[in-house]
Amino acid sequence: MRKINIIILFLITVLSASAQEKRWENNFYLGQGLILDYKNGDGEGGMSFVAGYGLSYRFSPHWSVMPGVALRAVAEGAPAEHFDDGHDYDTFAFLDIPLLVRYHTGVSKRYFTFGFGPVFSFCTGNDTYYVDADPRSPLNNLKKCKTFSLGLQPTISYQFARHFSVGLDGYICLTNLKQHHGLTSGGIYIHSLTCRMAFNF
Repeated sequence: MRKINIIILFLITVLSASAQEKRWENNFYLGQGLILDYKNGDGEGGMSFVAGYGLSYRFSPHWSVMPGVALRAVAEGAPAEHFDDGHDYDTFAFLDIPLLVRYHTGVSKRYFTFGFGPVFSFCTGNDTYYVDADPRSPLNNLKKCKTFSLGLQPTISYQFARHFSVGLDGYICLTNLKQHHGLTSGGIYIHSLTCRMAFNF
């Protein structure tokens, strides 16, 4: 009789565990958006593109954490000839490591998710200076962007099907990205807003 009770208890435990909501979730996402602010608050625009992966762990029905990794490419889309430090069309690539805390409004197939957290960014594709007016300028061929930067990522998404969601991701740059080399002034802060599609399972 004792063995039967142990077997029944084991089966109940297994069934209840399998009935609970899955805690781990893979998230693959692609997004494209706009640079909201580029240099010294002058409002220069451009385009951004993001492709990434996040591994979410839901520790309660409404709360989860999601570390991840993403490749973010940005291209400034408007020339600014009034800068005298070799400014032109700039393109950069970053390897981002976000760590998001997320709140889910539900656990069904359709719900909203709000997230926020820090992003550690490493510049993997750096643009260089070139001064048209002075081909012998010491700035020529020097990198424009620092290797490491820190940002914040607010995000909102809507889960509209079992494995798919759409949303908006912001990137707030907290550190001056500009590599001055002792020859320039001012700063570069790349803030962006991206529309994102995600596949999760």
